[in-house]
Amino acid sequence: MKDRLNICVLSNSHAGSLKQGWDRMCKNHPSIEVTFFAQRSHGMKDLEVVDDKLLPGNKKLGSAIKFTSKGKDLVDPKEYDVFLIYGLGLQPITNNINGYSEEFLKEAVDDYVKKTILYATYAKLTSITNKKIFLSHNPLRSYNEPFVNKPLEYYYDGIRLLNDCGVFREGDEVIPQPEETIEGGYKTSPVYCNGSVKVEVGDRHDGENHDKSDLFHMNGKFGEVWMRNFLASF
Repeated sequence: MKDRLNICVLSNSHAGSLKQGWDRMCKNHPSIEVTFFAQRSHGMKDLEVVDDKLLPGNKKLGSAIKFTSKGKDLVDPKEYDVFLIYGLGLQPITNNINGYSEEFLKEAVDDYVKKTILYATYAKLTSITNKKIFLSHNPLRSYNEPFVNKPLEYYYDGIRLLNDCGVFREGDEVIPQPEETIEGGYKTSPVYCNGSVKVEVGDRHDGENHDKSDLFHMNGKFGEVWMRNFLASF
């Protein structure tokens, strides 16, 4: 790892857990700077490419990314060494894909991925930088009632398919959710979901807990495990 590593994270509401996790551990990584650009829901779709930078397409998005990035109005790729695009509508593949032809799978995944805000953001970013881009899906759904387990290998087969489908540039990489957070092959352990808090974007909902029925957003403990595993990949 170089003396100073600058990481840019582009995300949606799922940035909340990663940022909360990073805030817990950043003092132990003084040589790493992580800058978050995020907006809840579908807001990141309004990023625009202008003069080899990513700019907000409206005031609401501009306010959110300025808040989450601690003062930056835009994404200038020259300021970062590596990028992470996280969540933004990309769902994990957890079903058994064995028995389907490679051609069918690649076509299906290509069609699916290209409909996500994650891919739209990726396409904009790759048009202005050749630097390494990591990508990862929305967290695996947690649970509050019994469920039937699946082989964990199904999930990893899905990650391999996303990496091999030809949608992303050679050298860019879809990375999995940390295995220690997964139960039953395709669920996130409730310990990483309970008490999850909304990503702070500078509005009246900052600091609010997600509803107890929300099994899709994770907490700071999850974010800390996720970021620790992510940094270990460098």
